[in-house]
Amino acid sequence: MIETLQPDPKSLSDDVLVGGSGAVRKLFEDAGSRSPTIRWSPRTADLTNQQIREFARICQSVAGPDGRISEADFDIEVFRAQYPWLMVLRVEDDGVMFRYTYYGEGIAAVRGKSMLGETTAGFVGHIGQFFTSVYRAILQRPTWLLTIHEPPKEVFARNWERLIVPVVDAAGRVTRIVVMNVPDNELRAGLEIIPDPVMILDENQVVRFANKAARQMFDRQAYYHYDMTLFDYTGINLAIDLPPAILVRNRAVHDKVCLAMRNSLLQDFLVTISGAELWGHPFYVITLRMDVRSNDG
Repeated sequence: MIETLQPDPKSLSDDVLVGGSGAVRKLFEDAGSRSPTIRWSPRTADLTNQQIREFARICQSVAGPDGRISEADFDIEVFRAQYPWLMVLRVEDDGVMFRYTYYGEGIAAVRGKSMLGETTAGFVGHIGQFFTSVYRAILQRPTWLLTIHEPPKEVFARNWERLIVPVVDAAGRVTRIVVMNVPDNELRAGLEIIPDPVMILDENQVVRFANKAARQMFDRQAYYHYDMTLFDYTGINLAIDLPPAILVRNRAVHDKVCLAMRNSLLQDFLVTISGAELWGHPFYVITLRMDVRSNDG
């Protein structure tokens, strides 16, 4: 059995300090992902996302000339309008761990799990190593940092864009890190307003996204753990015979009639199964509509 060598944590944080073209790039490439963008002291022109630009404006209003926010001046309330995409981490054990003391519900909804109270070690694989190395680099270079990285394929987003700002004590030590963390997903907003329940499943038929109509129908929270099959999530026992890549290639669409609970009653639904390739990965697209034939008498 060949063991995969884990990158040295110090080599990762050192590489982040110089832009991430070495150990960090290899970390992502070995995981089959694009190398992330790492930009220290970003210019205003680098901040293309409106949420991140507004976050930068607020940080500038409370930070000192060096861009750092002092513990005495830090007040999470000033970010209230941006709570869904805000993260605050507390530095623990002299920078060994970073614990989430605030984790926006918008982030949790995209990722499928809240990390509130957990540490960056709770992220498995290369993503957790990247996050920890970035925050350790911030301890050595306490200035603003913009990162853009590709998430694992089970996260329903193309990129995460983060602006990271240090909070320091009177001695200049970083004690907290405040982050605006925004997903780039042009599909999510459109799916949210569709009145029919729509779910995106990965090739293992695990739900990776459910729009508002689906969450309401199946009485789910705004976010949930992504370890639920379609049956676990909906109670619908739907046989899908073809992998999503074939549905995409053949542009195939299949309709089936299935039973599902709605308002505590079993009803017939017309289930449409199709495929879509999103950010280089094939997914199932499942849409539910009431089967009007079942009400024809």
